[in-house]
Amino acid sequence: MRIHLGCSIVINKPLKDMPAFFGNPESLVAWDKSVAKVILTIEGPLRVGYTLDTIGPTKHGRPGKRSSYEVIRLERSANEVALLNSAIFRRAV
Repeated sequence: MRIHLGCSIVINKPLKDMPAFFGNPESLVAWDKSVAKVILTIEGPLRVGYTLDTIGPTKHGRPGKRSSYEVIRLERSANEVALLNSAIFRRAV
C-alpha cells in the first residue's frame, strides 16, 4: 500500500532566509512539533548521505520517541529524507 501524507506550515521569515533555515537540521525544533531535540550523527555540511536523529517530546514522564533519518535528495527545488529502521513503515521518505 502506498500512502502520501502532506502538511503545510507558515514560517515568518523572508524567502531569502529559507535555504539557510531549512539547510540547518537543528531548525526542525522550531517548526516540527514532533521534534524536541535534534542529534547530528555526522559532521560537516548538509549533503546526500547526511544522517541525524530526532527526539520527540516527553509524554507522561516517558522519554520522547527517537527517529533516525538520512538525506537522500538535496536539490534547490526539493529535498528528501528517509526514515531509517522504522518498526511501522517499510519505507518512509
